[in-house]
Amino acid sequence: MPPGPEFRDRARSRISHMDAHRPTGLTPAIRQMQGTTSQALLVALIADYTVHGRGELPSSAIIHLLGEFGISAAGARSALSRVARRGLLTPRKSGRRTYYSITEADLATRVGRLQTYIDFGPPEQEWDGTWTVIVFTSSEDERGVRARLRTSLERSGFAPLIDAVWIKPGRQDDAIDIISAAPEVRQAAMHSQFLSLDGLDPVKAFDLDGIRGRYEAFITEFRPLLERFVAGEVGASDAMIARVRVLDAWRAIALTDPNLPHVLLPTPWPQATARGIFTRLWEASRDLSRMRVAEVIRQHSPA
Repeated sequence: MPPGPEFRDRARSRISHMDAHRPTGLTPAIRQMQGTTSQALLVALIADYTVHGRGELPSSAIIHLLGEFGISAAGARSALSRVARRGLLTPRKSGRRTYYSITEADLATRVGRLQTYIDFGPPEQEWDGTWTVIVFTSSEDERGVRARLRTSLERSGFAPLIDAVWIKPGRQDDAIDIISAAPEVRQAAMHSQFLSLDGLDPVKAFDLDGIRGRYEAFITEFRPLLERFVAGEVGASDAMIARVRVLDAWRAIALTDPNLPHVLLPTPWPQATARGIFTRLWEASRDLSRMRVAEVIRQHSPA
């Protein structure tokens, strides 16, 4: 359950500028954004703000916000320049100030992706025992093609039963798109069937131990943080950082967990616990995070 009105009222009462920077013992750990580039962080911040506020951010405010993640002013300016050149942000000049907003097309894309991550890990669903099997062959001089195809299959939750036979439970319509994107593959076949191969256990094709480890690491890292949120011990700046960090970690899980039917998973399985922590942290950090962004904008652009 998300925090109730009492928690939100306590949070708002602590939103002053000094309190937003008050040390809580959380920030150093939260700032460990391993694997997240300053450009990705920048777009995530602006997208989250823009989804609800539809506003612009002055460049000085963006540099200030990225500084709270430990990114230098020079690094922030470089990230702004590169993201704008990629067309992900739209700059607008007003006098001596420059304002940035996320493009409508990219915003729509990011909203869709965000919802995919938020919804990841649905309740147990029935499974009819059907597997999608992809079989492909290519010559030795087409190793690059094979590598790209394997990457696409991994990102879609498939696993290699044997070298050129990849599987995933259920009827996977996106498999057709994956095959179509690799026209150089000389032979490609996709069909759904009840998989039964002598001596091969399809479940063992998936790294369930590694997936379990990622969930357990997520729980270990973020359960204490959720407890601090519930206790009202997190300031606005740390809430903003935590919001990006927990989404970054949950996204990494969503991109690597094939989300197998529960009947195939060992018990107990930690997904539901980790998802509960993510959902509550995502909700708990929302208001404080947006208030912190708005406060920094006011500091740099009072009008």
